[in-house]
Amino acid sequence: MKKKLFASLLLCALLLSACGGTETLTQPTSAPQDIPSPAAETDAPDPYAEPAAEEPAFDFAQLEGWVFHFSSGAGGWWTELKIAAGGSFTGHFQDSEMGDITDEHPSGVLITSDFEGQFTQPEPVNDYTYSFRIEDIRYPQGDRQEIIAGTLYEYTPSAYGLDGAEELLLYLPGAPVAELPEMYLNWVRGDFMLYEEGVTELPGYGLYNVQEENGFSSHDYGEEFPEDTQAAFDPALALELAIDEAQVEAMPLEEQLSQAATQADMNEAAAAIYQVWDGALNRFWQTLKENLPEEEIQALTQDQLAWIAEKEAAVQAEAGNGGSMASLSASTVATNYTKDRMNALLDYFRENS
Repeated sequence: MKKKLFASLLLCALLLSACGGTETLTQPTSAPQDIPSPAAETDAPDPYAEPAAEEPAFDFAQLEGWVFHFSSGAGGWWTELKIAAGGSFTGHFQDSEMGDITDEHPSGVLITSDFEGQFTQPEPVNDYTYSFRIEDIRYPQGDRQEIIAGTLYEYTPSAYGLDGAEELLLYLPGAPVAELPEMYLNWVRGDFMLYEEGVTELPGYGLYNVQEENGFSSHDYGEEFPEDTQAAFDPALALELAIDEAQVEAMPLEEQLSQAATQADMNEAAAAIYQVWDGALNRFWQTLKENLPEEEIQALTQDQLAWIAEKEAAVQAEAGNGGSMASLSASTVATNYTKDRMNALLDYFRENS
């Protein structure tokens, strides 16, 4: 038994001696220095790989087809704004005081302005916000008054929503609602349907006047034509849409007129209908100016001035007949003239564009 144990120990000693002794078993092994580890291969840049494309910066051209709205929500006053490539903009502001009446303007007061100007180039604030300022703003109608069909028109060099702006912020679609200013959200919740459950991102572009805390929502007119969104950018189609929108806006007023119990109520409804169409004509005219050559606009302007004189003469003649229905009749004449003019201008644009 002892011989077998001695033989086993001798065999183990021989085997250990053949392997270089016991010290070699305790030394750590290391990877050869000239063979890169898998981690090194992963981190090393590929000299043949193309550089990753940078995200394109926001450009005002992306707002083509979008219209910004700032309003009371009840239709008492509103401002509309369109921004073109390069940052130029046009818009319309309108307010009314139907209870402010006199013998000279029994149909109330309309405060209004058309405006145009230039924004500075947008600067990024974060992934969904850009900042810019108003570089220039003009009011072609000036600061004046005139009475048309019993309504006092007060043209004012003002654009509520943009007035007092030192910095404007543009929020991109997809901006997280939870990170937007509460004062901005207070203006646009209804328009953007932010009360709906599960709405966590802005569905359109947002415009915020930081100093005055005024907020614009927006609407893409391309959504009106899902079968061909490019049609929304056709000026002729935009003019047709302006007529359609005026008809829709005037419908409840026409219903109000048909159900009016007193002559005063009828006069007020008829005057409001005319204001809808007159405001639509102003926006209609702005679209023509943006899409016709300057020489054509100059010639068309002379024709427009002649039409205005003709319309006012017809209105004054109707109002001059006197009687309790004079104001109603004058407003109706003015409305019919305006509708006919918009259709005539649309025909002209189709023939000459």
